[in-house]
Amino acid sequence: MELTYILIAALVIVAPVILTKLFSGRSGDTRIVLGAKPDGRPAPGPDPTASLRAEVANLLARGGKLEAI
Repeated sequence: MELTYILIAALVIVAPVILTKLFSGRSGDTRIVLGAKPDGRPAPGPDPTASLRAEVANLLARGGKLEAI
């Protein structure tokens, strides 16, 4: 009977660790990135942040701090 309690305690301690490792692994990552190549790298093209940075800089130059945020 004592062995049963030890096995249950070990299962309660080990199971969350195993489940966390299993479900947090990047190998099962199935996110889809638009414009990405099959190997996961982004496709070459214009920098999407460049136009956003220019727009924010333009708004800040005109005094539109809230619009820039």
